[in-house]
Amino acid sequence: MSQLPRLRVTQRCLRDDLGLDVAHASRDARHYCAEHEALQTFVGKRSGAPDVGEPALRMGPSHGSVKTLHINRGRAVTIFDADKNVCWLIGYGPTHAKGEDRDVFNDFERLDGRGELLPTADDYELLETLSTAAQIDALTELGLALYEEARSEPGVEVNRTLGLKDGKEGSMLIVVDLEVFDDGEAEQGWIVFTIPPQTGIGEEQLYDVLGAILPANMDGDSLTMVAKVGDRAINYNELAWTWSCYPDA
Repeated sequence: MSQLPRLRVTQRCLRDDLGLDVAHASRDARHYCAEHEALQTFVGKRSGAPDVGEPALRMGPSHGSVKTLHINRGRAVTIFDADKNVCWLIGYGPTHAKGEDRDVFNDFERLDGRGELLPTADDYELLETLSTAAQIDALTELGLALYEEARSEPGVEVNRTLGLKDGKEGSMLIVVDLEVFDDGEAEQGWIVFTIPPQTGIGEEQLYDVLGAILPANMDGDSLTMVAKVGDRAINYNELAWTWSCYPDA
């Protein structure tokens, strides 16, 4: 498979099985897997092998399509949609006790019998909807890579355009420009985000991105919004910051 599969969790599984906010359903599980042990295993096992696992023979639309996943003493079930290149986590429970009423597979089978186990039309709609959270995830990934590139070439401006597709709104382009100066004793940098209004991303969300991509030893008081980068005034649809970092401080 040339492209990594998307990893999603159904809204029912998020709410009922994992006890997490259903808003995560619009995000790839890789970006919030730290919130639950089952998600960590799901991401670790299914990222490279989305359709591998022991078949759950009595569930799913066809023989063996639902696969089991061991989570210590618990179990989860997943299903891979090759057409959409997405692997779904559809159920989880902390207790596997074969032959006993408390066995989580009994719950999975009951859900399947009621037509509530597999991803719903609403789950698939979210798959094609570009939420603000999903945009922040993609922007953070880009920012981390761009920051490392800028640090490897001090004084050279690097930039990338992040193209995002929304099944409802069309395409959105977010441009990031980043420049870092490092003389071995101190680091100073500038970052500019060009954000289309329809993204829903504002100053507050961008502080979360900055917190994820900038160095942990950054002088927090030095992180300042600026109206100019060098001699250039920023445009109406841009947001820009500068920061300082002293590695030995």
